[in-house]
Amino acid sequence: MQRFVALLRRYESMLALLVVAAGLGAIALGLVSPTLTCVTGDMQSRYHAHVPPALTEVYLDAARMEMGLGAAAVGGWEGLGDALAVDGRVFVRHTNRASPRYYQLTSNRYFQSNAFVSVPEKRAPHGYYRIDADTRMDRLLETLAREYPHGVMAAGAIHFAPLRSIAMSAAAIADKPVMQYAARYYTHPMENVKQNWAYVVLIAARDGADGALATMLPPEAVRTIPAGHALALRLRESPAAPGALPLAENAISVGQLLKDAVAVEGKIALYPIAHLSACAQSRATVGAVSH
Repeated sequence: MQRFVALLRRYESMLALLVVAAGLGAIALGLVSPTLTCVTGDMQSRYHAHVPPALTEVYLDAARMEMGLGAAAVGGWEGLGDALAVDGRVFVRHTNRASPRYYQLTSNRYFQSNAFVSVPEKRAPHGYYRIDADTRMDRLLETLAREYPHGVMAAGAIHFAPLRSIAMSAAAIADKPVMQYAARYYTHPMENVKQNWAYVVLIAARDGADGALATMLPPEAVRTIPAGHALALRLRESPAAPGALPLAENAISVGQLLKDAVAVEGKIALYPIAHLSACAQSRATVGAVSH
């Protein structure tokens, strides 16, 4: 019996060495890519209500993204609102007051944006983070920012009790900064739901983040969570429930999570930020978008 145990331990040691060697070989061959984060525009433009001329005719393709968050417009800049991308589509809180879809959830593959951060499609996560019960969102993002000092994006389904969020209700495109005209942009009350599932996309970074990363976070004065930015797609039911609806049919609304939203359970995929790029591959092919 002792000889069998010794042989088993020797086998396990050899297997571990083979796994490590295989991983190192994959890195040497360039088969494992560092996490690439795609950036279009920046949050400073978003919160200064400015659309850079270089982006006015640019369309992004959500099908080329693993996930993302920021601002998006579907059907014209007048509907620019809080948005996240998942499952090959962007989900937007529509802000065009002249539209019958005003302040409703709009979904589409193609969209325009003056501030959007995403991870390219089919990018494997670095790992997963299981959320403990009674975790406030400000504590979660603080923890992630501490563990990933260069910043991290994350996405996954979370069960909240309560779910608290807020969304812009007017398109910030007329060069009237959100900080000075907050009453213009937040005319609807926050959503406060006693208990609800939501699909969350977030970005967490240390206080005082500088360089390109800082431009991807809302100005500190208007952040709903100090250590980053998080958007939630509110769902009718758990996405993991047997026979659950497809995400596009399961979704109710989208908004910015507030710091005192509390998670009951959930697991999020982690994508540490290693490189920021314009990522031409996330832009729609010329002719693919019908105006």
